[in-house]
Amino acid sequence: MGTRGNWILRRSAVMALCAILAALSACKLDLIASSTLIRAKDSTAPVITISSPQEGFLCANIVEIDGKVSDAAADGQAGSVASLSYEIPSSTVGGDVAVAADGSYSFQFATDTLGASFYLKLKAVDWNSNVSSSSINLKKSSTGSSLPSFAAVASNKKIVLSWDDVPNTDSYTLYYSDTGSLPSDTVGSVIKNVTSPYSLKCANGNLYVVRVKANAKSGYPDSYSDYVKTIPLSARTLIPRLYGMRGKIDLNWNGIVATDEYTIYRRIGDTGTFDEFRTTTGTSFSDTTVVNGLYYYYKIAPKSDCNILSSAVGGQTDGFLTSPSVTRCEALGEVRELAWLGDYLYAVNISSGLKVYNAKDKANPVLLKTIAMPSGGLAYQVIVHGNYAYVAAGAAGLLIYDLSSPGSPAKLGQYAAGIACARGLAVYGSTVLVADFSFTNVANATYGYVTYYASSVKMIDVSLASAPVLRKSFILDRNSDMLSNGYILTSEAKALGIAVYGDYAIVADRGGGLKVIRLGDADGSGAIQSFRASDFDSTSSAVYSQALSVAISGDYAYAAMNNNGIMVVDLSGLAAGSTAVLKSCQAYGANGRIQDLAASGQWLFTANTDLGIQIYRLDDPSSPSLQKNIPTDYPCSVSVNGPLAFALIDLTDPCQCVIDTNLPLSLTKLAVAATSGGACDVAIGGSHAYVAENTAGLRIFDIGDPANPVQTALLATPAYKAAMVRLSGDLAFVMAASTDITSPLQEVLVVDVSDPAKPTIMAKMSTSYLRGIAISGSYLYFTTRYSGFEIYDISNPSSPAFIKTILASNGIQDISISGTYAYIADSNQGVNVYDISSPSAAFFCATIPVAGARAICTSETGAFTNGDSYGFSACDISDPLSATKVASFSSANEVGKGLAQTGHYLFASSAYNSSSGLCRIRIVDLSKAGKASLLASCESDYDSTLNNENGNFYASANGLAVSGPYLYSAVGTKGLYVYKLKP
Repeated sequence: MGTRGNWILRRSAVMALCAILAALSACKLDLIASSTLIRAKDSTAPVITISSPQEGFLCANIVEIDGKVSDAAADGQAGSVASLSYEIPSSTVGGDVAVAADGSYSFQFATDTLGASFYLKLKAVDWNSNVSSSSINLKKSSTGSSLPSFAAVASNKKIVLSWDDVPNTDSYTLYYSDTGSLPSDTVGSVIKNVTSPYSLKCANGNLYVVRVKANAKSGYPDSYSDYVKTIPLSARTLIPRLYGMRGKIDLNWNGIVATDEYTIYRRIGDTGTFDEFRTTTGTSFSDTTVVNGLYYYYKIAPKSDCNILSSAVGGQTDGFLTSPSVTRCEALGEVRELAWLGDYLYAVNISSGLKVYNAKDKANPVLLKTIAMPSGGLAYQVIVHGNYAYVAAGAAGLLIYDLSSPGSPAKLGQYAAGIACARGLAVYGSTVLVADFSFTNVANATYGYVTYYASSVKMIDVSLASAPVLRKSFILDRNSDMLSNGYILTSEAKALGIAVYGDYAIVADRGGGLKVIRLGDADGSGAIQSFRASDFDSTSSAVYSQALSVAISGDYAYAAMNNNGIMVVDLSGLAAGSTAVLKSCQAYGANGRIQDLAASGQWLFTANTDLGIQIYRLDDPSSPSLQKNIPTDYPCSVSVNGPLAFALIDLTDPCQCVIDTNLPLSLTKLAVAATSGGACDVAIGGSHAYVAENTAGLRIFDIGDPANPVQTALLATPAYKAAMVRLSGDLAFVMAASTDITSPLQEVLVVDVSDPAKPTIMAKMSTSYLRGIAISGSYLYFTTRYSGFEIYDISNPSSPAFIKTILASNGIQDISISGTYAYIADSNQGVNVYDISSPSAAFFCATIPVAGARAICTSETGAFTNGDSYGFSACDISDPLSATKVASFSSANEVGKGLAQTGHYLFASSAYNSSSGLCRIRIVDLSKAGKASLLASCESDYDSTLNNENGNFYASANGLAVSGPYLYSAVGTKGLYVYKLKP
């Protein structure tokens, strides 16, 4: 082509390029943003979050899924999700999910076609076709419930129902029955349009079956809860009652419609938890696994379908008798120190060693094994701590035995280095304190010779039982004991006794007196205080004035001081860094030599070689009060296990004397609860006391802590004076007399006390000249002065139905029921007996002649009454048709007041001095059939202003009630008195 041609081509290309540029300029095209290009290259998958439900959620027939989905581009900004879908693998359930502008989503689906366990899978796709998924495992109820969140919690007269709302539900329907039947559209009751939570009003003691239905919107399946069985109760419904007897405790309680099977919960002692003890059929139980003298507390609950326990009732096995039982136990022979581990007894005999007994029958132990001491050893004392027995073995030192097999102890360790004669033991943390002493006799022209004692306390680490190690030794002062006849006592129980109080050891240092050692002293420098009999009384005998044994009770140490009696030292100051204080050292009105002593709770037992076993009360711990002396021949040592005392008797013919102490009973005023209107009568229901309080009404106290009654409610009776109260389950029946003392009109109020904080009056019954009230099953009985006694059906307590009236003399007074017989105190005739086996056809049976009968109470075999001139009468009613009076206690110029009974014990109060307002409360032992005996009596206050107003009603100004170890007395304007029964 030549040069010209090339130029033309070049010119054309340039022109074309210019044309293109011009065209682009004319169209004004925008350049592509860099962010758009970045997003176009996005390969990040969306993120799916499921906020609810949680993993493993139990679904109803409809479930809702909530969450959020997001998509982040490469520059971190939010992107777009093209679609979100869900599926249930292996099912036809699935579909698309709508996503809101902020990425949130919510959808529902039916689960009725799905299995018991399934998982939901969500899939999200963004605009670049990036895909992500998320899943969650869900479940259906294993019971078949399609509303698994349903719960029913029963309480006093109501059941609170709750459930989680089900999506796409129009309303909820409640089905229930109170007979235990499964409710439906045709069985039981139906309540529509209920909402969660829902409170269903109920009758206590019935077995309710409840179920809720979720009525779904069109196109969705309904959901049903399980049938739930439950029993509404109050803590007062069952009201257990306790009767302590010798070797057993009898319980009975109110039955309920729902069940005949109950679980008994028990606690031993005043504190601690209640453990499940027994399951029984019926409404009574005899606990024969008890130890005489201990306190036991019980609660009752239906065996199933209810977790509401009754209020507690407590009491003691029959520990109130006053005549001790003394048994000679040849099986033990000469053993001086005893220790127990369950049913096993460990005893030491100085020469033969450690003896092991099966002591299930504590009065008749069976020897299992005798373990001889190592060469040169003599067994002086044994103590049990944990699974170990420690023996003070004289020159053999400290011996340690493994009690993993309690009937056959195995020796684990021994420490003897530097120990002259190990005599006493005590445990201090992971160490054992060993009281060690030696003596030498030095010739003396005046006394023949003088015996010198060198004593010490060695602290031995036993944390490794097989290799005990000496940590420190406390050297006590050398002392001498001058014996004119040169004779060293060999009959004392412990020539060197030791006990631990906090970080101190209290040592009975024979002739050196009672010594206090601070165990924290690093150098074991010895006693910080020392007490001898002469420190309290300079005239104390020096001969035989040794401190032979020591025991600690509370903050006090008690030392056996031979013929100087008992030394008492207050240790309370030691805890504050101060010193112990000697309170006394005297024989407490009894001569003789105190060789050994043991403390148990508020009691102190001493072995007095001249007088026998003595029992002291420690109400005032600084001044023990001698309560009982049990004569035995020459007791040398004493040990206590529960209500039994064991004493080594007479070394010339050694045996153990086993004493069933039957500690004496007394009443001690514990508290007074103020009442403004005048306390006329009292009844105890569980942990509450109900006081009929004259012008104030019905006052209720919480007596969970009997020493500190706390008012929970006051139900006013403004037009009437509350004079008498009786309890039956959740109901209180209050007799209220007109405030117009010229009017004979009265009312009996039926009060719902299922909630002791909110008593409410359910019904009223009008009467006149009322004297007594008794309840038996579904029937209520009144005694009225002029019309006889009236019978009402109270099966519907809100509407009592009158049954009949039985005419009686105008001397009719109080009423009590035992079995199918009613016993009515009649001041003119005595005790009248009526057969009430068929209340509508009740009839008179017999009369027991008792003059002036007024108040009355009954037990299984006895009726007990008091009156105007005869303080107390007991009647044998084992055969009601030929019942007879078997005992009476005359109390001239006394007026009978309240009566209360627990087990074999009756408490009777009577006013005897109206001018000074005094009353006697007598305690009567009913344990022997046909023979009642007076145990004790004490004086109390009473308020005569409430005694008898114009003859209109008999206000028991000293109404009595017993609950466990406590006696409650209504004492007019003086208040509600609380006594502790102290055996």
